[in-house]
Amino acid sequence: MISDDYVKFLRFSQYTLSRIGVGLFGHITNHAWIDNPTFRRMRKSLMETFAKISVLDLHGNVRKKETAPDGSKDQNVFDIQQGVAISLGNIFPLAGKSIQHAHLYGSRTTKGIALEKPENPIHSQPNPTQPFYLFTSQDSKLTAEYNQFWKINEIALAYSSGIVTGRDALTIQETEEKLWQVIQDFVSLHPEEAREKYDLRKDVRDWKVKLAQQDVRDSGASKDKIVRVFYRPFDI
Repeated sequence: MISDDYVKFLRFSQYTLSRIGVGLFGHITNHAWIDNPTFRRMRKSLMETFAKISVLDLHGNVRKKETAPDGSKDQNVFDIQQGVAISLGNIFPLAGKSIQHAHLYGSRTTKGIALEKPENPIHSQPNPTQPFYLFTSQDSKLTAEYNQFWKINEIALAYSSGIVTGRDALTIQETEEKLWQVIQDFVSLHPEEAREKYDLRKDVRDWKVKLAQQDVRDSGASKDKIVRVFYRPFDI
């Protein structure tokens, strides 16, 4: 997310205008950066650089199944799933600092008509504060109570990203015998046949079909090396 291209364009605008010392930018981007915790340092940095930042959140996020406040359907202004935002920012000497934010919900037609108007109303002027520096207003009545509870890193002192699987059609099977059959089949196939049969897609820097087959052969394939994992779903 933080490495998405639109983030790089925002950074390029920030870098260029900060060197010039005066100017403005305008971007139409993914709207995730407005309030996603992952982008907190990015928002903080933009606040420190620009005198004024105005964000019009056009919503339309299909993945979030967003709806308008009145319950009607909220559509994207483009034929994409990710919500969209229009962002404007400026650097002007002696200008006061401010963050402005507005929502625009509704059908694509409704949004198009609204965007043709000379001005769109700014519904709020959020006051971004640490640790998240949100660019949208938030109901903070229960924040103090919420912060009294234990933080997750205080409860779990040892942690990691956990188990991450990949190429599951090849490496994960329901039974030990089935996995053993797959292993034997995998090393016997031509690399391109194995790629297609087990949906292995393109080679990447750290994993290549041909080298994976050779690793299995060199290590001496054995049933003793199969890892058994037992899964019991939560009782609901």
